[in-house]
Parts: sequence; structure tokens; C-alpha cells
Amino acid sequence: MNQIMLHNGDALTILPTLTIKAQTVLTSPPYYGSDIGLLPTTWKFGNPSALGAEETREEYIQHLVEICDEIKKVLTDDGIFWLIIGEYKEGKKGNDLLVSSLIASALENTGWHIASELILDKDNSFGRENLKTPKIAHDKIWMLTKSDQYRYGPSISGLKSILRYPYKLGGTFYSFDTGLVSDLLLASGLTSEDIVLDPFMGVGTVGRVCKDLNVKFCGIELNQEDFLYAQQIL
Repeated sequence: MNQIMLHNGDALTILPTLTIKAQTVLTSPPYYGSDIGLLPTTWKFGNPSALGAEETREEYIQHLVEICDEIKKVLTDDGIFWLIIGEYKEGKKGNDLLVSSLIASALENTGWHIASELILDKDNSFGRENLKTPKIAHDKIWMLTKSDQYRYGPSISGLKSILRYPYKLGGTFYSFDTGLVSDLLLASGLTSEDIVLDPFMGVGTVGRVCKDLNVKFCGIELNQEDFLYAQQIL
């Protein structure tokens, strides 16, 4: 098996075709209301839409839940799914407050076990601003598993519930810090035989860290420009 496996396309289309089993899934999907210029894709309700470009918050949540259903099929029984979701309001399509909490609730209703909730302080980034409320400058990281039996390496990572790492520009979008990725992967208790999956790979930050840690990586990215950038560096 190749150390690095990359797929250019829609996560909901490619995930069912994968024959791998991932010990860890670590990803940051496009936010609801994202204006990121992706080509339309089709999800099960038949609406042409890239994730984040749905007409309503409820459609976005349903779309992401369906993707997470496919993720569950490729995650090992004792694996961890680290889901990084923006928490903000007054996006271009209305009040998005608590969207990450609503996603977590929807995932719990479909059988995911919520092992933990972490806060990612992104004060130095492009957090949403609203003159009527404090600036939203954090994301949430949901630690999701199939059950309460999962592999975890707390003595290695020393993770706490509030995390602070810088965001930076890479490729056509912002990428999270390699230190954050490294700490989350170390907390997953990975070995060199394990596979890490990122179904919204972006510019390949998770893949770069996997390469450094000598862990196999599988990435999916719809945006052609970001995919080519990731392919180049990996």
C-alpha cells in the first residue's frame, strides 16, 4: 500500500469507493455559507451543491451528516474522528450560531459517540465579526468515536480542552497549524501501520504531518487548485 493516497473529487462520491480502514479521521470541512468557488457537486437529496454552499443551515447539516455516515464505514472500530467545525453567526445566509453544536447533536442521533468537545482559539485568524456581538474567534473540535471503546494516547499528547494554535494562509484557503494536527494525531495513538484520512484535505496540512510521523495518509479534495498544491508537496 502507498504511504500517500490522494483523490481529487467529492468526498460523498469517493468515500464509498475506498477499500481502506482509517484509524484516525481528521478534517475541517468547509463552513456553512462558505463562498469558496467550488464546482457544484450532487448529494443524495439531488441538490447540486458543494458542501458549504447549501441554501439552508439544515441542508448543510444533513449533507455533512451523510458524509460522516460514509466516514463511519471506513473508520476502525477503535478509531477516532476529529471534526473541526467553525462556530460563528451572521454568515451570508443568516444566523449560524451554534451550527457546530447542532451538527454534533445530529451526529449523535445517527450513532456517533461524542467522546469530547475541544475549543480551538483562533484569535489571530479571520474570525467572523458582528458589530452587535463579540467577534467569534474560535472553532470547535469534536472528538467522535463509534463507541466508548477507542484507542487514545493522552500521556503522549497532553491535550487540554482549550487549544491555541495559529492559523495561516496556504494555497487558496487558510490551513490550520501543523502543531495542532500533530497533537491530535499523537492523541490517537497511531502506529506506522495505521492510516489517517482527511476527506476535506485542502492544501494537505494533515498529509504533511502524517509524512513527518511516518503514518499512512489518504486525502480527498474537490478543489482542483488545492488538490494540485497538496499533490506537489506530498
